[in-house]
Amino acid sequence: MKLLNYTRLDSQQLRGIIRAVRPPGISNFDISFKNGQAHRGRAYTQGTSYHATASPLVIVALNRKERYPCHMGGHGKGYLPITTYTLQEAAVVITAHELRHLWQSKVKRGRRVWGARGRFSERDADAYALQMLRRFRRGELVTEVPERRETTYTMICPDCDHCWDAEVGSRDECLVCGNGDGLVIRKGS
Repeated sequence: MKLLNYTRLDSQQLRGIIRAVRPPGISNFDISFKNGQAHRGRAYTQGTSYHATASPLVIVALNRKERYPCHMGGHGKGYLPITTYTLQEAAVVITAHELRHLWQSKVKRGRRVWGARGRFSERDADAYALQMLRRFRRGELVTEVPERRETTYTMICPDCDHCWDAEVGSRDECLVCGNGDGLVIRKGS
């Protein structure tokens, strides 16, 4: 999954939201969070040449200037009325709705909500988003992504006896003399 975030929301929080609301069996998609004039989303189930991607693409536009409570949907065409109270709730609703469309494209004849008509149903996507929003409000969705703990090493230069802390994958050379042959003396956490 490739995530592009142009909003003020934290990318780790958005990854947690995606992981929490993603329907089963959906993977290998790109998702972009942008600032927009209104809360809205778009799911490209086959990818799009305009965005130069062949994998499924979801675009979520969030209006950071929106006043809350915000009433979304319910304007015909099968949309259900949904009220959000924060920008995070809007991100949960739109992300869940658009990811449900990716699920609908993959599962041709799966369980749909009552009243859903056709393969790509707005009513089914909104019902799924509403279910995820309720679980988010109750605290049932785990939206925190566990932090990766980098292992640190204390290095010592054999030439000048300078000590420094180095992380896994970082350049391990002395800042004083430039020697790259440091010795590991202690492994930390």
